[in-house]
Amino acid sequence: MSDDFGEAIREAREFRGWSQEFLAARVGATQSTIDRIESGATRRSRILPEIAAALDLEIPGVTKAPAPVKNSSNLVRATYVLPADLVERINEYKNDIGIASDDEAVRRLIDDSLKHRDDLFTITSRLLDKLNSLKSLREAAGYVLANHPLVKTIAFDQGSLSFSIDDDYIVEVTPKGLVTIFDGNHNEVRFTGESFPEWLAEINRPRKPYDLDDKIPF
Repeated sequence: MSDDFGEAIREAREFRGWSQEFLAARVGATQSTIDRIESGATRRSRILPEIAAALDLEIPGVTKAPAPVKNSSNLVRATYVLPADLVERINEYKNDIGIASDDEAVRRLIDDSLKHRDDLFTITSRLLDKLNSLKSLREAAGYVLANHPLVKTIAFDQGSLSFSIDDDYIVEVTPKGLVTIFDGNHNEVRFTGESFPEWLAEINRPRKPYDLDDKIPF
């Protein structure tokens, strides 16, 4: 292998069907670190031995880390007993999409199934969590909204983001994480109930008994 090992790492990762984020979790790094290594922007990294071990890859001048590869705190090994016919269906899915990793196939299936249980509150909460860690609204949208089965549209306007979901709610988010929710006609929505996430805009919350709009002048 040549000294240009970034491309080899990317190919080995994609062969297993792993995202950069998934590989990062496997080796205890960040997605941006993996991206810099694969693009050639980083030629040396303390995490290269773990990457070599995780991908079973020979990297010039790098000794593979001893097994087991270090686990990140957000990656947990779980073991389940599944019916044989379900395992067969998982293998069929894995072959259909062309990935070699059982772990990644199961992860994708579970992730897609759970996404269908989402609503605008859970989607927006995860988007804001990603925005808080990545400091980029576009990157956060790429992780949380892209390919989400309930997200219909994604648009950027002067740095702000708007996205719509299947029930025609439109969520607008500023780079600072301010959120406003509209209906399909772009009218501000007032929700009912008592418990809402902290990020929900005041105009989207139930009217207070003595809203200024409703006061009768003496």
